[in-house]
Amino acid sequence: MVHAFEGWPMERDKRRNHGYSTVITRLRDDRLPYARLIHIGVMAIPLIVAGKTLDSVRDCLRCFRHYNVKTYELPLAVALTVVTHVLEIPGMLAAYRGQTIGATAYR
Repeated sequence: MVHAFEGWPMERDKRRNHGYSTVITRLRDDRLPYARLIHIGVMAIPLIVAGKTLDSVRDCLRCFRHYNVKTYELPLAVALTVVTHVLEIPGMLAAYRGQTIGATAYR
């Protein structure tokens, strides 16, 4: 399956939603993984972003050949993991502040 990519505004919107869902679900359900970390508050955001980035880097290194990513493209793929997870921070902040996610173009 190939998904359409409508540019960085779409990615920013999608990532904001993802960050929001990461925090809000764990604030509401203590049984989810890392819920205790989430409960320390906004100070957990750098740890969340670092953990997600580390997982993504590990996935890049493990799976890049399966997705036909060339070795010379791998540094860019790894760098983009940082960018995409940083884009989740506004959603995480909204969840901690008790705000709703608001309008979204993500389908």
